[in-house]
Amino acid sequence: MNRLLVFSAAVLAFALSACGTSPEQLCNDAVAAMCNKMYTCYTGAELDAIKSQFGPTEADCTSKFKTQAACASKKDSSTACETGKTYDASAASACVSDFKALSCEALKGNMTPTSCDNVCK
Repeated sequence: MNRLLVFSAAVLAFALSACGTSPEQLCNDAVAAMCNKMYTCYTGAELDAIKSQFGPTEADCTSKFKTQAACASKKDSSTACETGKTYDASAASACVSDFKALSCEALKGNMTPTSCDNVCK
C-alpha cells in the first residue's frame, strides 16, 4: 500500500502540471482518469485499502482530487506550470490520453506515461 501512496502523489503532481487544451479541463481529465483507473484496477482488499484514503466511490475520489489539484486555478497556460517552466498543450493532451490507456499492471507498478514528463519544461 505504500507504493499506492507514492503513486497517488505522483499522479497528483501530474494533475498539477498536466493541464492543456484548457489547462483546467485537462487537469480535471487527469484527475478523473486517475480515479477511474484506481477504482477499475483495484479489487477486493486493494480496493478496500484505497477507499479510506481516496473515498468510498470513484466520484468521491474525483471530487477530492480536483480540489487538491486546484484544477480551477489553471485557467490558462500562464498558470499551468511552476514559474520558469513552459507549458506544452500538445504534451498535456498526450499525457492524459496515455494515462487513460495505462494498463492496470502499469498502474499497480506505479508507472506513469513518459509523455507526462514533457508537459512543463
